[in-house]
Amino acid sequence: MPFFFQTAMRCLFKRRFGGFEHVEESLTCCDLQRHFGYFGTEESLHIQISPWRSQLPQKQGDVGDVQSRSALQQRATARPGQVKPSWQKARKPLTKIDFKRNLKHLYAPTTKAFVEVVVPPMTFVKVDGAGDPNTVEAYAQALQSLYSISFGMKFAAKTLLGQDYVVPPLEGLWWADDPADFTTRNKDQWNWTMMIMVPDFVRPKMFEDALERTECRVGTLPSSLRLESYDEGRSLHILHIGSYDDEAPTLARLHEEIMPDLGVTFHGPHHEIYLSDPRRTEASRLKTILRQPVKPVENAW
Repeated sequence: MPFFFQTAMRCLFKRRFGGFEHVEESLTCCDLQRHFGYFGTEESLHIQISPWRSQLPQKQGDVGDVQSRSALQQRATARPGQVKPSWQKARKPLTKIDFKRNLKHLYAPTTKAFVEVVVPPMTFVKVDGAGDPNTVEAYAQALQSLYSISFGMKFAAKTLLGQDYVVPPLEGLWWADDPADFTTRNKDQWNWTMMIMVPDFVRPKMFEDALERTECRVGTLPSSLRLESYDEGRSLHILHIGSYDDEAPTLARLHEEIMPDLGVTFHGPHHEIYLSDPRRTEASRLKTILRQPVKPVENAW
């Protein structure tokens, strides 16, 4: 270390310690790291002198002298690299929002019985289609587009707004000209809208930017891809555990028993929320929320 810097820092040590006997005769970068939070090289040592000079007490016995000694003792007992100066403090980590936990009344129904819930208006990125989701190519393209854009908006919100969140689960609206096609699993007659919820703080411009980037990366996107609000309102829902094809008895009980007993009828398409990844979860352990918007029979169409 250059002689000028050794002399300067030795003076700072004497002023900070109040002339204690344990002042080092020869200073090194390790000494500075322990006592002053210095993490640079000897060549950049002169940058560290000014910030510390303004913090030193003017004379022994000042309140600042006691505070400086206390802070210095904490630094001296800390492991190298554990204590950093104020200008090197790490940024506070972002809190990641998980809507499945924050909105449990929407994402955590019981498995024992259908319960009533009022779903507020929410914004979704959506894609429409028709046919058997296991065979039509449009279904796979829809999911690819939805996830690409959803994660693009997530990263934009984290970078631009300082808001981080877990991308909500995939959801689907299903309907057919004949409701019996659901209980008989006649999938070729199904119509569907696949969608993923978008938080309120995500701006439309973020959707447009994510749409443009996704199109550049994967090519032509579905023409029905859009950002749209959905107001579901009064609904009945239940948590189904098992294969998708095992939903039929539960839906038949809803349509033929529960809804007539409550005096309600259909008020929108059948709604499913997929809490499990079918690529990583056994069919018998899949968790799916089955939801049906309803309204009083006297107001039926």
